[in-house]
Amino acid sequence: MVAFTDPTLELDVRLLDASDRCDRCSARAVVETAMHGGSSLVWCGHHYGQFADALSGMGAVILIDQREL
Repeated sequence: MVAFTDPTLELDVRLLDASDRCDRCSARAVVETAMHGGSSLVWCGHHYGQFADALSGMGAVILIDQREL
C-alpha cells in the first residue's frame, strides 16, 4: 500500500453514477474494484457482498465504495 504524504498532490476522484452498471447483473454499480493486471470491475451492493471474500483473496483493491451513499 502506498501512503500519499505530499499535500500538493491532487488526486483525480471519480464517483460512480447511474450509467455505471454492475458487471454481474447490470444493476446500478456502487463499488469498483481493481484487479492485478490493471483491469477493474464494478459491482452492485448485492454482488459485491456475495463476492467480497473471493475478491479479497485474489488481491482485489476497492477503488470506489459508495454503498453508504
